[in-house]
Amino acid sequence: MSSVFEETQVCDAMVEIELLLKYRNYAEATRRLERICIERPDYLPAKELLQEVCRLTGLSKRSQDLQKEIQAISEQRAKEKLSAGAREEYSRIEKRQFAEKVDRVIRIIYQGRNLGEVLTNTATELLEVLKGDRCIVIMGDESGATRGNFEYCTRGVTRCLDKVMTDFLLVWLGQNAPPETPVLSRNCQTDPVLAPHRRLLQEHAIHTMMAYPLVYKSSATGWLVIQQCVPYYAWSEGDVTLFSATCGHMATAIQNLRSMNALQDLAFKDSLTGLYNRHFLQERLLVELDNARRRQYPVTLAVIDIDRFKSINDTHGHPAGDSVLRRLGFLLRTNVRKGCVVARWGGEEFLVVFPNMELTTVVLIMDRFRQKVAQTLEVRGHSVTISVGLAQANVDHNLTVEQIQADLIREADNKLYAAKRSGRNQVNPSVLRVPLESRLENSALGTNDQPVLANE
Repeated sequence: MSSVFEETQVCDAMVEIELLLKYRNYAEATRRLERICIERPDYLPAKELLQEVCRLTGLSKRSQDLQKEIQAISEQRAKEKLSAGAREEYSRIEKRQFAEKVDRVIRIIYQGRNLGEVLTNTATELLEVLKGDRCIVIMGDESGATRGNFEYCTRGVTRCLDKVMTDFLLVWLGQNAPPETPVLSRNCQTDPVLAPHRRLLQEHAIHTMMAYPLVYKSSATGWLVIQQCVPYYAWSEGDVTLFSATCGHMATAIQNLRSMNALQDLAFKDSLTGLYNRHFLQERLLVELDNARRRQYPVTLAVIDIDRFKSINDTHGHPAGDSVLRRLGFLLRTNVRKGCVVARWGGEEFLVVFPNMELTTVVLIMDRFRQKVAQTLEVRGHSVTISVGLAQANVDHNLTVEQIQADLIREADNKLYAAKRSGRNQVNPSVLRVPLESRLENSALGTNDQPVLANE
């Protein structure tokens, strides 16, 4: 409660401001009103006058923000004036609304099909419910190592999450970890704990901030932070409870997505080399061939086989053979251009799909790769070599995609065996019969006509 002397000081200040406005000294009047609003955030006359000055001087965003503050303070005061019976009824309504908010937020969290959807949808809903302006997620672990971050801002609010802000948040959160309830600063710019960071807080207009760890089965996976850039809405105990409940469910949803991704990796990836497996390659190749047929661009397939691999296993043991497979997989993954699909077909065979690439280009790429393998891979002083069979798909519309795929794999396989019979350590290509019209269209494709390819 303010003293009489303080009230008198504020009244005197307001009289002086009225005089400044009379003589159209808007800049000084605005400065003094802002100071009163900081020192007395619940003093309505100052906020109402400042809102009008901002409107007159064209500061529409600040004027709108002040209008929200004025409305929130007026509603709170009206609530305090209610009779006991009315307050009880209002409390019941608020509890029901709170339960509905919690249910809606939790439903949105678990509807996300991937991490991006979970974070964006939750942030959007949370900022709406809690009247926030920024939602930040810092992903990490109990050791304090960060593994990425996320930021979502309401319209008109600038992003702030750079290295400086991340370091500040980690320091602030580290001082409070592990909290039983959300860490909360209701006035960041006057909070003595945050005094060393006041300039940063003022730069990004951070007035109120709340954070809580994302904990799954006693393990911290990160932090969720929400900030208010316009201090018009005071978070209630119910809001704090909703925020902590959101963090618990978000941690669970993130872990579920990670587990699902891990299972998908197990289903689609070869455990020894980390490359895609035969099943994934077959499915992906069908998609690439269908795209190629519709867009009339080339697809070339490379089948790679390690020369005399059985001899490596028999002479040096299966661990040595496994090491060769892993190293060849790494070389393929790091030396084949982005957009290509690399997979282990089985045993010592690997396949690479080159979308939108003519066979003549792939011949040069794979021959350089063959040389690199011979110079890089060895087992106890003996060089390891590979043979490669190449084929370009026939994208004839009279064939089904499945037929095109079967023909393509069979032709590349035949060329691989031809390379083996010719002495190994070589590339043996072949171009299937492609209609003349398709070749002309393909050769005319410019860079702007090429499809956007995923980075495998």
